[in-house]
Amino acid sequence: MTELDSAAREAARTTLRTCFVNLNYSLRTYYSELQNHLRTLQHGSTPRKVSASLEGSRQVVRSALAEAQLIAPTAILEAAKECGALLGDSYRTLTTIEGETDHREELILEAQTLLEVISGKLVRMRDEMRDELGVEPPGDR
Repeated sequence: MTELDSAAREAARTTLRTCFVNLNYSLRTYYSELQNHLRTLQHGSTPRKVSASLEGSRQVVRSALAEAQLIAPTAILEAAKECGALLGDSYRTLTTIEGETDHREELILEAQTLLEVISGKLVRMRDEMRDELGVEPPGDR
């Protein structure tokens, strides 16, 4: 292996790592924004409109997914797309609650359940990213 090959391999690994960091961070930020929105609704408040930070986090996820489509391995891309789709489902459920009075508690429970599922999927996606990068699992250190 030449120095050039080694440098190219390291540059590709750095690019992939940066993609993973952006993807993980953006999905987790969107998740946290949805959790905050859910808590507001659970306390009986109804936001007048979706917060700018929630909308912003949705846009950042789209950008991170677009980057991942170009360089992430298929298994990680599929996991990220699944998380993104579930976050979108949660978003739609939460925004439906804002105008809903008859089924409000039902929808809150649905959103809460979705977010619990997403939490586990985000952990598994991160673990796949770590494995792809050759990083030891957190429990094995």
